[in-house]
Amino acid sequence: MKWTDLTPVLIALLSLAGVVWQSRRTRYDGRDRLKRDIELLAMMPDDLEGKSRYREHVDASISILIEDEDVRSRDWVGISMGLTLLAIAVVLAWVGVGNGGWWHLLTVTAGFIVFAAVVCLSISTGKHRRDERGRVISRTQP
Repeated sequence: MKWTDLTPVLIALLSLAGVVWQSRRTRYDGRDRLKRDIELLAMMPDDLEGKSRYREHVDASISILIEDEDVRSRDWVGISMGLTLLAIAVVLAWVGVGNGGWWHLLTVTAGFIVFAAVVCLSISTGKHRRDERGRVISRTQP
């Protein structure tokens, strides 16, 4: 077996590393907005008519942020399924590269499985509000 035969596996691993890196980078979230709201509240003059209403809004936003973090969770079943799919893809790619010939079709199959695993992991690793069965509760549901 040549090292060049491992190219599809290395590309799949680099793709996965890119997805993990993208999910870890900082994003604009509620905390950033709340921080800017607090800074804006501090800059407002005390005699401003709407300052008390804005302070109530900031207080309510802090309460919502704290309550929301307590009930959000990840889908561990989906994460384990994604990792299992990745392991299956690595085994298929290893067998396909190791045997050559028609066995290289397994590396194509491994590529599709890696794609499915990355999609599964990207959906499951985010923290969301969930019901008692683990399903994501969307904002439009009552």
